[in-house]
Amino acid sequence: MSFWRMVWQSLLYHRRINFSVALGVAAASAVLTGALLVGASMRGSLKALTLDRLNRVDEFLVTQQFFQSELLFIVHVHFFFNLVKVFY
Repeated sequence: MSFWRMVWQSLLYHRRINFSVALGVAAASAVLTGALLVGASMRGSLKALTLDRLNRVDEFLVTQQFFQSELLFIVHVHFFFNLVKVFY
């Protein structure tokens, strides 16, 4: 018996197991491919939603603590004062 004939006989003898393994590999590949496609699509959708919500924001500040309410007033007055200084 030649080598290739022995391989063929083995494949025929174990055809049920081989078919089951092939179906399992095909199903796993389909699931992984679908997950990658859905993940990429969701990432793009979330990015678009985030950019839409940010609208015209150019800069932002991230801190470890909350701001004091007086800080808003100080920044507003400082900005307005500098704006008036530029125009006059």
